[in-house]
Amino acid sequence: MSGLADLPDIELGLSSGGASKEARANQRVVVAMSGGVDSSVAAALVKRAGYDTIGITLQLYD
Repeated sequence: MSGLADLPDIELGLSSGGASKEARANQRVVVAMSGGVDSSVAAALVKRAGYDTIGITLQLYD
């Protein structure tokens, strides 16, 4: 099984404005986490791109 490090670099569609990875570390991105694979991979890719990444979810039960 391959890990995230084995994935090829892809364009995330996030505008960095030409900022370096260090500069992107000062830009916070909030990712809505569904509990599924897609949102987890999206959060990992945004983090890998160098952004300060925060995952959020909702507790929809008591």
